Amino acid sequence: MEVRRMSIFATFLRFLFDETEVHTRGEWAELLGVGQDRIEKWLADQGHPPEPQALREILRVLSESQKAVDVQRALTHIETVPRQRISPLHDSKWARARTLAEYLCMPFVYEFHRATLGLTIEHLESVLTSAATVAHKLKAEQYR
Repeated sequence: MEVRRMSIFATFLRFLFDETEVHTRGEWAELLGVGQDRIEKWLADQGHPPEPQALREILRVLSESQKAVDVQRALTHIETVPRQRISPLHDSKWARARTLAEYLCMPFVYEFHRATLGLTIEHLESVLTSAATVAHKLKAEQYR
């Protein structure tokens, strides 16, 4: 009998749902608007991954808990690891992201694209240059 190892992502989710002790799985399901069976599938590396908005809501709730530092530390360990290394889960959104960090930010990227539709090349170049400048500054601060 083959024993399947839990993925890094499922282990991370189990930590968020169970070890933080902020809510029961049933309470998490209600808060996220999903069935408890969906959470069980995520923890078993089955089905589709949680939507980015659901993951962000979990992280938001936990950021206000006594476990905030532990949650941030756990997230930092996996957020930039290639998605294929952290989870076998698959769907079209998940497949477009290279990392968990990209997946979590997808709604913002889509909104950015919608907001810039119709801009002239000159204006779009200005927006992108400004965004890149801010990103470089934030990156430099992050790695100090």
